[in-house]
Amino acid sequence: MQPAVGLRDLRILAPQIDVLARLADDVRAHRKPAGEAGGFTILMAGGSKTSRVLAAEALAHELTSALFRVDLTAVISKFIGETEKNLRRLFDAAEEGGAVLFFDEADALFGKRTETAAATSLLDRVEKAALVAVFSLAGPAGVVDPDLYRRLRVCVNL
Repeated sequence: MQPAVGLRDLRILAPQIDVLARLADDVRAHRKPAGEAGGFTILMAGGSKTSRVLAAEALAHELTSALFRVDLTAVISKFIGETEKNLRRLFDAAEEGGAVLFFDEADALFGKRTETAAATSLLDRVEKAALVAVFSLAGPAGVVDPDLYRRLRVCVNL
């Protein structure tokens, strides 16, 4: 059961409704079929956590897709090979179900000073997947590693 959305929550997204509708149209126009390389990557930066989550939920709803909220701490492992295995399972399930992957507060993984194999593995997997991946940042978009920007299709400031 979905949590109830109040009027206050809806007011947060009101200015972005047209942007999200155009974004959904763009995703539909450029989405790759399953098995074909090349995903659609979106960065949502700024705003409140509630606005970023609601925007991701609204986008998934508009695309008639499930939204998989990804807890990066559960995916990233200190053990060799485990992170890649976790990513493979996650992306396979998302591609199979046509879900939108939502990486909330991804700044921890993609900060400018972060140079980890986990971030590289995740970005490589996103590039090869036939799905929509949304990265959410608590702070401004400028705090992200430039490697992420090269792999983004759209940046939405909330």
